[in-house]
Amino acid sequence: MLTRLGKAGVTLKADKCHFFQEGVEFLGHVIRPGRKHVLEKNIRALRGLRYPETQTQMKIFLGMCGVYRRFVADFAKIAKPLSALTSTKLPKRLPLPREEESKDFEELRGRLLAAPILALPRREGHYIVDVDPSNEQLGCCLQQQHPDGEYHPIGYYSRAHLPAEKNYFATEIEALGVVWEVTYLRSYLEGAEFLGRCDHRALLSVIANMSPNARINLWRLRLSDYTYEIRHKPGKDHKVADALSRLPTEGLDSTPLDEDIPVLAVETRASDALEAASPAEEPMGALTALEIILGRAEDAFCKERLKEIDVLFSPDPKWSRQAFFLREKNGLLCRHSVYGR
Repeated sequence: MLTRLGKAGVTLKADKCHFFQEGVEFLGHVIRPGRKHVLEKNIRALRGLRYPETQTQMKIFLGMCGVYRRFVADFAKIAKPLSALTSTKLPKRLPLPREEESKDFEELRGRLLAAPILALPRREGHYIVDVDPSNEQLGCCLQQQHPDGEYHPIGYYSRAHLPAEKNYFATEIEALGVVWEVTYLRSYLEGAEFLGRCDHRALLSVIANMSPNARINLWRLRLSDYTYEIRHKPGKDHKVADALSRLPTEGLDSTPLDEDIPVLAVETRASDALEAASPAEEPMGALTALEIILGRAEDAFCKERLKEIDVLFSPDPKWSRQAFFLREKNGLLCRHSVYGR
C-alpha cells in the first residue's frame, strides 16, 4: 500500500497516520470491514443528553422529538407519559423519573440516534445547518436531503461557551454559532452549497455586509471560503437546534473556534525590488505580481473588496481601524490585521 501511494506521488504525515486499526474515520464516516458507521462526535451531544429536570426542558425535548415524529411508529403512545409531566397542575420542577418515564425517554432519544431518522452523509444531497445559541452553549444540527426527498439529520452537536464568549452581545453570539458550526463541519460543507438557518433575523444583514465590528468582519472573512446562504427560521420552528443549545448534556464539545484565516502567501526579495521592476518582471513564488493582479481583476470577491477600500480608509479613524484590506503601491490587494500586527 505504501509503495502504491509513493508511486502516485502521495505523501503522508506520520502523526496523522494510524496503523492496525479495526475502524478508520474517513470523510464523515467510520469505515470498518464491510460496514460504514456514524461518527461518534456526530451523536455525542444527543447521546449524553440528561433526563430533563424541569417542565421547560421536557417541552424542549419533546419538541425536538416531534420534528421527526413522522419517522417514529407509535410516537404519541411513547411520548404520552412524558407529555403528562408538562401539565400545568404539576410542579415546574420534575421529580426523579419513574421506570416507565425513564424508559420512554431512552426510547425517544434512541430513535433520534438510529435509522431511519439519523443517516449517513451521501455524496449527493443538499445540506442544511440549523444553529442556535443559549447563554451557556451552542446547539447545531446538520441535515442532508436524501433520495426520498426528506432531510435527515447527519449529526447533533453542542459546544460550551468559553468564558470570554459569555460576554458577547446577542448578534455576536449568533454569528459565533454560525462560524463555529461551519468550521467544525468543514469536512462536510467545504466545496458544497448549503443553507444555514438561525432564529436571529438581524444576523442576516450582519453576515452579508461589512460591519464596524472587527470580530464579525473576521468571521465573515472566515466564511468567505464557503458557498452558503443564511436564512431566518422562526424560533417556534427551530426546535432541534434550540434543544441542543438548552438541554443539559454530558456530550458538550470543547473545541475552540479556529481564528486562523487561510491566505495566499508569496515570497519576495528582501530589497524593495518592486520599485525597480515592473509587476510582470517580479517573481512572487510561482506567480508574478501581474498574474495575481489580473486574476484578482476577474475575481468577484476581490472586486467587492476593492470597492470597499475607499470606504474603509475614510478620514474617520474608527472606520480605518476596521480595514482588512489595502491596495499596495503596485496595485496588489493585500489583507492585514485590524490590530496592526
